[in-house]
Amino acid sequence: MSKRGKYGAWEEGMMERAIISYRNGDQGLNAAAKTYNVPKATLKRRLDGTNVNAIHHIQAFGRTLDLPKALEDELAKHVLLLEERFFGLTRNDLRRLAYQIAEANNIPHRFNKDKKMAGDKWYYGFMSRHPEISLRQPEATSIARAQGFNRERVASFFKVLAAVVDSNHFDATTIFNMDETGLSTVQKPQEVLGIKGKHQIGGITSGERGTNTTCVCCMSALGMYIPPMLIFKRLRFKQELSEGAPPGTKFACTESGWITSKVFVEWLKFFIDYVQPKNDRKVLLIMDGHSTHTKNLEAIELARKSGVIMVSIPAHTTHRLQPLDVGFFKPLSTYFNQECDKSMRTHPGMTITQFQISQLFCKAYGRSSSIEVAMNSFKKCGIWPVDPDVFNVSDFAASEEVSSMQHPTEDAEDPQRDNEQSVPESNLTPGHSPKTGHFTYVKDISPLPKGDRKRRIASTSAAVLTSSRYKETLQQKQNVQKLKKVKKLNVVSEEEEKKKKKQHGTANSAIQVEPEI
Repeated sequence: MSKRGKYGAWEEGMMERAIISYRNGDQGLNAAAKTYNVPKATLKRRLDGTNVNAIHHIQAFGRTLDLPKALEDELAKHVLLLEERFFGLTRNDLRRLAYQIAEANNIPHRFNKDKKMAGDKWYYGFMSRHPEISLRQPEATSIARAQGFNRERVASFFKVLAAVVDSNHFDATTIFNMDETGLSTVQKPQEVLGIKGKHQIGGITSGERGTNTTCVCCMSALGMYIPPMLIFKRLRFKQELSEGAPPGTKFACTESGWITSKVFVEWLKFFIDYVQPKNDRKVLLIMDGHSTHTKNLEAIELARKSGVIMVSIPAHTTHRLQPLDVGFFKPLSTYFNQECDKSMRTHPGMTITQFQISQLFCKAYGRSSSIEVAMNSFKKCGIWPVDPDVFNVSDFAASEEVSSMQHPTEDAEDPQRDNEQSVPESNLTPGHSPKTGHFTYVKDISPLPKGDRKRRIASTSAAVLTSSRYKETLQQKQNVQKLKKVKKLNVVSEEEEKKKKKQHGTANSAIQVEPEI
């Protein structure tokens, strides 16, 4: 018995020549198959037209697709469009949608009619046919951030940034980013190995609810790191809190454990002493729009005198425009959790308190603070080198106008629907059109979510905090607030005096009416 050859080893070009040679009468079936090195049985089926899945010389291996290629390609585009708008489909959502598409278009399929969804084999086949799609874990994004990160706000930030950088001739050595993050005494357990099928696997933590410690970090576009600042949730500082901290770390204590306007002024003085800016060599400090930064008149005056230009990032955009958020805090948090896990295993039975935070933070900070991380973070945000075009169209998809997500029948200029309607009917096998005579598209079955035109998120835009105009505006607002407080206090004091006079008059009348004994 002859050895069976490799399945599908023949070429389409050789099969086409064999078919032409046989039909022209140049060779018989056996001679054509041998001359062009194609399987005889395959050549016979192509000549007779018995293979409905493969026409003429085209190769087609494996089982037939349950959905036509045109519909499946449209489904893949729809999946990516939903992901761009932060409404991505889950694995089961995709399987259910495939079933609904097949039913709506009267397509014969092998899907599960009881569960009304496609099977696992179809799902894995779909993923292999579309390698641009992968199963991902989405990052939680609030509605404010999704709508806040829009073209107009990002364009205004880069307009302010470019003007400041060009006018002051800033470079990578003089551009800094500052932000805060929280460190908890209760770590988040990492993934561990365990027995398969066990319902729940436990991991030791330091407690149920941890105590927050704020870490203030600052880095430059060249990879220079300013020593961090740790803010503990307590009223008085103890020297034991600083044991094992990174060299040069500054410490502070607040009642809440978060940064305050007073503490920010202390950090700014620390930053100025470390960087040594001058009026002829200014530095740019980029930060978020927190009130301790943007409404801190003392800090603004200190920065103006010391040669520090402060620029605030628009609200709800820091997850894409702030280098520390984009590339530094995530590895720092991961390494800090790892160090906490090591500490719990090394010292079983001992809990992590504020007095161990500095030592654990030092190890995590040393692992995450690299030159490459800082440079890539600034580059990814488009801050240095200044690149207003660093974000593409898909990055703004979630905040785009509702007109881009309207139904194609209402918006005739939808480019994607134009492409979909240009798909020829010949790409669909017989019986794949609905009874109504038209093609039911994916977006008709699973429409894109429509936004609310009336909903607007109030937020601040980018601003140069150290500019004279911003300082004068802030000073006027604070003066108005002080006048309102004074008037309110005066009204309260007047009401108290009236009450006292009324009570005094009532007491005098009671004495005069007192009867004689």
